[in-house]
Amino acid sequence: MDLTMDGRKVLPQPGQSLLELVKQLGLDGSTLTERPLAAKIAGEVFTLNYIPVRQKEAEADRQSMRRAMAASNGEIRLLRYADPAGKECYIRTAQFTIFLAMRQLWPEATAKMTCTLGSSVYISVAGAKDFSASTLKARVSELVGQDIPLIRRRVKLQKAIDRFREEGQTDKARLLSWRTVDYFDEYAYGDFADYYYGEMMPSTGYLTVWDILPADGGFVFVYPDDGNPEICAKVPPMPNFFSVFNEGERWGELMECQTVADLNDLTNSGRIRELIRVNEALHEKRFSQVADQVCQRGAKAVLLAGPSSSGKTTSANRLATQLRVHGKKPILMSLDDYYIDRDKIAPGPDGKLDLEHINTIDCALFREDMASLLAGGEVELPTFNFLTGKREWRGKRLRLDNLRPAERDASVRREDLECQMDAVLVDAPCSGLGVMTDKPDLKYRVTDESIESLKAEQKKILDACSSYVKVGGLLVYSTCSILPEENEKQVEEFLLNHPEFKPDEGDAWVPEKLKPRFRNGMLALLPCRDGVEGFFIARMRRVSL
Repeated sequence: MDLTMDGRKVLPQPGQSLLELVKQLGLDGSTLTERPLAAKIAGEVFTLNYIPVRQKEAEADRQSMRRAMAASNGEIRLLRYADPAGKECYIRTAQFTIFLAMRQLWPEATAKMTCTLGSSVYISVAGAKDFSASTLKARVSELVGQDIPLIRRRVKLQKAIDRFREEGQTDKARLLSWRTVDYFDEYAYGDFADYYYGEMMPSTGYLTVWDILPADGGFVFVYPDDGNPEICAKVPPMPNFFSVFNEGERWGELMECQTVADLNDLTNSGRIRELIRVNEALHEKRFSQVADQVCQRGAKAVLLAGPSSSGKTTSANRLATQLRVHGKKPILMSLDDYYIDRDKIAPGPDGKLDLEHINTIDCALFREDMASLLAGGEVELPTFNFLTGKREWRGKRLRLDNLRPAERDASVRREDLECQMDAVLVDAPCSGLGVMTDKPDLKYRVTDESIESLKAEQKKILDACSSYVKVGGLLVYSTCSILPEENEKQVEEFLLNHPEFKPDEGDAWVPEKLKPRFRNGMLALLPCRDGVEGFFIARMRRVSL
């Protein structure tokens, strides 16, 4: 029977592997991007060491077509690193090689894959005397250079269980004891054997792009970059992400459930209800802590991100409950309702719609609605109809009760607002001489007396509104005047009378071309010099009560 491999016909000989056929057809690329790593046959993934046609031992003159080949009618698709299944084979091969190197260098150590960090994995190491990531990297390089063939073998289940127990891998031994068949497939080299729940590449020599980085308590193994597999992926700092995984480890210890074998034992013993109760209590405590932080920061919006079916809606509802305890009235909004109409979404390279992609969301409308809500406005929220694939408008209107515009006398201090605000903007009444181009009549109406009156009013407003700023908070004073009496001198007098405030000299908000004008937390713009209307801005930070 002829086989078709990536559209190329080939007649396999009995005992010939897929890898040999790949080389025979000239399909074995020189780079990781081009090189086949595994094969898919009838929907299943197979190692390239797989033999599609074998000779029956009992009848040497009769060939036997393997089950998968018969089911696929001889169709074989080669998997490369860009294929998710091909990448998984690469990762499993890397894991086998890493743990083989660990066994050879530190046989008494315990190494455990703890968490993934982007295109890398953090592996913790315990009990390894003089552990060194550079030493491990050198040994992995040696194993890759040896190009060790990775052949899967089948052993008796009890033999595998006994070996894992002898090696101190009791969690694997306990897990295998639940297996219902009497055999176990594994990959082996020398006295080391293990299995990573799937096929591997043909040999260790296929690991051409990788790195090992030192890390506290272990090391980080870096995989190829998804966009360019010929280079290692970048590993950005992920302290929050890493912290969450560490917290998950701690929870596993508290619940006495760190492995699947532990979960099986808890279920079998009837203690699974206790596990559920403790797990729920830990989650509720964490949501309570997050709600505390939200209120302490005075946050107006909380964004929850995650892939589909990751628990965002459930988490949002539980957090909302905790915020109600603080007297808040949270409003839940789902980004699902901001999906663009299905017929307006361009398919990906594979011809399918990637509904996880950010481009499927009407981000502009979402930003517009959020800005309007936070400014105290009212918006009409969309509703996405998943049956029709269209966004609908059903008159669902929303306004935040805790954000309402109000008209008040800013020069009258309110004790209930003292030290409550993260930031206060004083857009002070002024002469308006900076915008005289648009209002030429101002030069006839502004007098020395009106300037003095405005200065007094500005001082009263600054004195009153500055009291609302928290320690560490920001006070911004602005005018559309070009008079120093209303601008620099007003601020200098305020700072002299209010030592609890200091100029905020951070200039990240200032456009690059205007930074030379920014001094002592103040920026003055002049029409004749800066090509804009005349404005003045001063930023002050509260440093004490």
